[in-house]
Amino acid sequence: MTPHAEILDAVATAVSRYGLARFTMEDVARHAGLARQTIYRHFPSKDALIDALIAREEGRILDDVATAMNAETHLDAALERGVLTALRLLRSHPLLAQLLDLEPAAVLPYLTTEGHALIQRAAADLSSLLEERLALPHEQVAPIADTAARIVVSHVLTPTGETDETVAARIAPVLTAALEAATVVKAPS
Repeated sequence: MTPHAEILDAVATAVSRYGLARFTMEDVARHAGLARQTIYRHFPSKDALIDALIAREEGRILDDVATAMNAETHLDAALERGVLTALRLLRSHPLLAQLLDLEPAAVLPYLTTEGHALIQRAAADLSSLLEERLALPHEQVAPIADTAARIVVSHVLTPTGETDETVAARIAPVLTAALEAATVVKAPS
């Protein structure tokens, strides 16, 4: 395991034990079995640690979403399965669930007002998947992928009371219609 991975595992442990607002670089160093200076060499601040942990966990989820979508032949089914996978993984993520339950004020900025990087990464991954699948230019797919990422995050943060299956079945046709409309729009020359 690389020091980077060990450090992020230690961040997850420290956040789980002490909370997002209260964990320290010293806690991370202790859980990683490294000197605090080593932590600072890899990550200049506590915020950088949190950002890296979010990016890692998001990457894992996005990999699973891509696998789920790629298992489907039809666009609507792929989008529904991708949305469903994202909703299930985000809602069942142990650390995210713990933080949203115990420290919503500390975690919500990373998912909302300061969540631009999170949305941007999710939209970029989804856009790449869809561009390849539909042979559409980035400019046509990117806004739809961005909207999809924002919709999923919104449903995780403000549940409707519906099942994840119902939400995914409702969102997928809207995204499909937007993408199908994009296929008839000519790309700029």
